[in-house]
Amino acid sequence: MPATEIQDVVSDRSYYLWTPTGESGLTLAEYVQDFDWGSDSNTEMNTSAAFLLETEQYIRGKIAPKMTLAYRDSVGGAAVREALLEKTKGILIEGPEGNAAGKPKYGAMLQVKKANAPRKLGKLLVITIEFVNIGSDWVYHPSYGDTF
Repeated sequence: MPATEIQDVVSDRSYYLWTPTGESGLTLAEYVQDFDWGSDSNTEMNTSAAFLLETEQYIRGKIAPKMTLAYRDSVGGAAVREALLEKTKGILIEGPEGNAAGKPKYGAMLQVKKANAPRKLGKLLVITIEFVNIGSDWVYHPSYGDTF
């Protein structure tokens, strides 16, 4: 199997580092097929005292990333799957332009909310991971001046 086979399926060339709490970091760039920081909004219903009208009020938006990964049924693939089990907490760092010095750096404390069962795509296995934010919205963000 050619070493570039997985690159034919994986389209995202960003830098990704997932570090589960208390463990070593795992570089995911060669496995990520699709990634979106996403967001999840919280709202509540409020009633106006003056007019007794019920309206939906936006409370807070938080990041809710979703990642699709493709990997071979191998030791490396098993390590990826093991590091992204449901309920696993850690920090995800992304460098959309890579991790060279001076490039923008994003990162957040997350927990794996949902990890679907792997599905076959040719000789690869594909999983989709949904995260939920468990800390401040951003640990690293370019607007804070964070770079690699």
